[in-house]
Amino acid sequence: MSEYQYYEFISIDNPLSRQELAELRAVSTRADISSTRFVNEYNWSDLRASPPTLMERYFDAHLYVANWGSRTVIFRFPLRAVPLSALEPYQASGVRVWATQTHSLVELDRLAEDDDGSCWDDKDALIDLLPLRQQILAGDLRCLYLAWLSSAMDDYHEDEQDERHGCPPVPPGLEDLGASLERFTELFRFDADLIRAIAQHSAPLTAPSDQISDLAAFISALDPQVKVALLLRVAQQEPTVSLELMADFRSSLAASTHRPPCPTPPLADLADATLHEEHAREVREAEARRLEHALRAEREEKRRQARRDEVNRAPERLWGAVDTHIAASNRKSYQCAAALLADLLDAATTEAERRSFQSRLIAIRLEHERKRALMEELVKAGVLKA
Repeated sequence: MSEYQYYEFISIDNPLSRQELAELRAVSTRADISSTRFVNEYNWSDLRASPPTLMERYFDAHLYVANWGSRTVIFRFPLRAVPLSALEPYQASGVRVWATQTHSLVELDRLAEDDDGSCWDDKDALIDLLPLRQQILAGDLRCLYLAWLSSAMDDYHEDEQDERHGCPPVPPGLEDLGASLERFTELFRFDADLIRAIAQHSAPLTAPSDQISDLAAFISALDPQVKVALLLRVAQQEPTVSLELMADFRSSLAASTHRPPCPTPPLADLADATLHEEHAREVREAEARRLEHALRAEREEKRRQARRDEVNRAPERLWGAVDTHIAASNRKSYQCAAALLADLLDAATTEAERRSFQSRLIAIRLEHERKRALMEELVKAGVLKA
């Protein structure tokens, strides 16, 4: 199996300049590069640059996929909107966070061991994941928590050591992940049973509309000079000013409400709960399969009964059609004759009807026993025994 690697980078907050485009073209002469996007695929070689370095200098979102199962997503944020301290609690074996002078960055890694080894054909995946960056900017850190939790559980299953220090709290909203988070969990092959287990400890997500009055009070209380400075930045179309304002608002709201965070349960308990969820899911799936099988059987029985009724309305017409098809003396006509005989056999529901059918079938067999193809088709249709 040959190697396959897919690299995609997207710039969101600021389009790339001509100078930056030229610098990126020096990195790759084959890449598809625009003012907002860099995409390249490799089958034997590799990208001649470090993705984290490219993220630090040029881009806001990155996706890497390899056909041996590697998955990587990197997001970059304005440091003022998402300080490094907000990301650090989620550091784990599969989560790395760092900062430059202007930005904070988080890298999420996962090895999907059940990858089928094929080339990457979902070129919209990073677009689907972009709302996660916006969620983190808005203070919704569910994707970071799920990445941390999956890494922590992987480590726990390897050595059964439950590291209780430094566990981030369970975020609200894990009962209803939404499209982008669902896409993220599928891409990274996160354990759905584990997510259902931890969701039982997650509070409902607060709707943004529920905080409007608190936001209005926060803005009203700002120093007039701060308000003027904010409005000047808005007038100058600075892209991060609203993000920074909302970050300050969330910090203020957290300090004033003093809501106790929901602690992450011991990993051993989560492992047991995950097994329970797995068993419950298997029971649900088995029941769903049973119901589907019953529905299929019911539909098939209705179809067969309708065909029986049709046969019984004019059985002699079908017997005549059987003779006509046999007389055509070719494989396709023998198949048609066998299918009609199978219908006649199925419609013979009384003892007298079955004796009559067998008598006429014996006559056909005696008359055409040298037609091997016909005999084969009658066996295939279940009319004759092999």
